[in-house]
Amino acid sequence: MLKGRGWLYLCLAGCVAFGITEAVLEHLGFGSPALVAVNSATGYEMVPEQHVVRRRPLSDDAIAHVDTDSQGARSDEPAAAHAPGTLRILFLGDSITYGSTQVDQPHIFTELVHRELPALIHQPVEVMNASASGWAVGNEIAWVKEHTTRQADVVVLCLNSGDPSQPFSTLPASGVIPSKAYHFPKGLSELEDRVLAPEMRKTLWRLGLGSARAAMPDVDPGVVVTNNQRIVNENLKQMDDLMVYLANAHARLVVVYIPMVAQIQDPKTGAPGLEAVRKWAAEKQVPFLFASTLNQAADIDACTLRDHTHYNARGHRLIADAIEQQWSLTSVK
Repeated sequence: MLKGRGWLYLCLAGCVAFGITEAVLEHLGFGSPALVAVNSATGYEMVPEQHVVRRRPLSDDAIAHVDTDSQGARSDEPAAAHAPGTLRILFLGDSITYGSTQVDQPHIFTELVHRELPALIHQPVEVMNASASGWAVGNEIAWVKEHTTRQADVVVLCLNSGDPSQPFSTLPASGVIPSKAYHFPKGLSELEDRVLAPEMRKTLWRLGLGSARAAMPDVDPGVVVTNNQRIVNENLKQMDDLMVYLANAHARLVVVYIPMVAQIQDPKTGAPGLEAVRKWAAEKQVPFLFASTLNQAADIDACTLRDHTHYNARGHRLIADAIEQQWSLTSVK
């Protein structure tokens, strides 16, 4: 039985163990996720000037950096003045374009295009990546109107299988998307909420001691695929409005369609939305680039993160390949 100093030593050992554990978790990135902030126009958007580092097992790459510029874009800060002869591209998208915090920033497809497109078109290229997990078409267009095109020559609207029928997205209350209002400032608290508690709920469900709904993880709203034609039509109308806005800003629109794994494995998934967007692009004479390189992958699961939905560095490589191979179709120079 512990007496006197024995209890003191036990408490000291517990404090040291706690401190070491917290230090290790914070080194891995637990407790410091990339954050969004609520915005009345865009719903929510990435917090500007973030410099976040996540390490395995939080990241798919050994180390994943997330760096946002003064407007919250996951890209380098553009020059204040648009240099003559430089092609400036603004990408808009959701978590697929954002790349998640599991993929190192140099490996996401927007950065690959940033580095490689100049050699293909023989001119300098600047790239801005305005994206956030869960965003819908309405959020992305609202971002442009809130922050302007930032002197972009071309705006690339990146859509995936769930986007044509996704309504405007508000910040989920569950905390599945970490925000300034809701996130875990300590490594142990994030470990408990995002790893240990979900695994415990799954275990209880398997043992018959919990509900199936409780065992299901909260998901990014941008990865849910539906076929709501009313919302599809509303999103196409917003894309009409975007074209008018861009014409007044002397910028062109390009649409890139990135199929999700569910649609690659079953082409009927999201097919109505895809065909509606493809038809709209043809009618409006908007270049439509389809990331068919993903469909041609020998093993699509090898191109995804652990959630089997978002793409890892290999998947981003394939998306960049598709954009670079088809860039000549845009007639943008």
